[in-house]
Formats: sequence, structure tokens, C-alpha cells
Amino acid sequence: MKKQLIIFAFAIISTSSIYAQAERAIGVRFGAGGEISYQQPLGETNRVELDLGLSPQSFGLNGIYHWVNDLSDWTEGMAWYYGPGATIGFSNTNATYPTTKLALGIVGQIGLEYKFDFPLQLSLDYRPTFYLTSSAGSGGYYNDICLSARYRF
Repeated sequence: MKKQLIIFAFAIISTSSIYAQAERAIGVRFGAGGEISYQQPLGETNRVELDLGLSPQSFGLNGIYHWVNDLSDWTEGMAWYYGPGATIGFSNTNATYPTTKLALGIVGQIGLEYKFDFPLQLSLDYRPTFYLTSSAGSGGYYNDICLSARYRF
């Protein structure tokens, strides 16, 4: 039992030291609309980004898995990232007769980010979205280029 406890403690310490080098970030993402954005590291070169978009008639949640590639040889603090994800949203486009519509889709994302010496991260990305369902009842396509500003911690 003592040996298992030592192995468990070593595993926890090792895992936390890996994640300690990658930083979480929270901020805003601006494009056609605004989103609250959060990034959670999953290791040195992987993370998950969650974005919550809100408007008077709708809200949506995007979850994207990123592979992050360092470009510090080119410019210190620079990286590029890409990955797949999913989206779910709800909208009400009829103010007279409110009906809630569900939108489900798959997304891709590719972008470039810069981390300053202080805890600010700026990024510019492209995110195409393929809707399996949309507020019109059938699928559709949407794409957006966005600028993000996040606080790293």
C-alpha cells in the first residue's frame, strides 16, 4: 500500500509539472459577433478551446481541440494552431411567435497567436463551420475570421 501511494503521488506531481508549463487563458473573441473564450491546456502542444457566443436572439457553444506549434524560431512568443471541434446553439428568430431552433455542427479552426512578455495573448484565426442542422431546419455553412485577446494565467 505504501508503495502504491508513493507511485500515485509521483504520477500526480509529474502530471502537474507538465501542465504547469502550459498556461490557461480567458478572454474575448471578436468577429461577426462576440464570444467569451477559454483555453485549457492538455499538455505541452495540445489544448481545448471553449467559446460561448451570446446575442439577444441566440447563444452558442463551440469546443475545439488544438494542436499548437511553436514558431519561436521565427519570432519569440509566436505559435500557430489548428484543430477540429463541434458547435451547438439555440436561436429564436421570430419575435412575434417565439420558437427555439437548435443548431448542431462541426468546426475547424486554424490560427496564429502571439504571447507577450506580460500575460496577454492575441490571436487571429479562421473558423469554418458546417451545420448539420440550423435555424432554417436544414444544414448550412458559415465561416468567420476573428481576433482574440486573452489573459494568460
